[in-house]
Amino acid sequence: MQITGIKEQKNNKDRYSVYIDERYSFSISANDLLEAKLKTGSTLSADQISNFVSQSADSLLMSRTYEKCMRRPHSEKEIRDYLRTKNADEGLTQRIIDKCYHYGLLDDEVFAQKWTQHRLRSNRSIRYIRNELRNKGVADEIIEACTSSHSDTSQLQALIEKKRGKYDDVRKLIAYLQRQGYSYSDISEQIKIGED
Repeated sequence: MQITGIKEQKNNKDRYSVYIDERYSFSISANDLLEAKLKTGSTLSADQISNFVSQSADSLLMSRTYEKCMRRPHSEKEIRDYLRTKNADEGLTQRIIDKCYHYGLLDDEVFAQKWTQHRLRSNRSIRYIRNELRNKGVADEIIEACTSSHSDTSQLQALIEKKRGKYDDVRKLIAYLQRQGYSYSDISEQIKIGED
């Protein structure tokens, strides 16, 4: 079987479509294309084509994972879960995870710090944030390091002050605060202190 065309893809200038016997067969990254020394007129066996098809799918998944990591920080568990939904086997998953670490795209500590900052701006309680981070597979020592300097009490006091005027019914204020992850006992205590 002969390569009859290699064309740069319109939407991804780093990938090329390879045509065998005038029909599209697989896509390949520019680096892989150079490394494999493929060119129009080259002859490939069925096994070689099968390997390129598999390599193409792996390479595309790796690229999509990089893009996902560049959009916002993710925990390692989130990326493993993402790759599981894409049916990546354990070997490929580990290779992609290792590459993400190598390129600085994965770091649970950085992820936990940014997540904590974002969620604090969204008025979430420390307890709520810790639960979220645990669910995202972040180690307890990292969670502790990222959240220990914050206290639910000071967060809660500031939030009550900010929202008290918005809620004319104290029950609605309490319900809102509970949705943010604060405990009823902490809320009650802080509301009483604010009323004294």
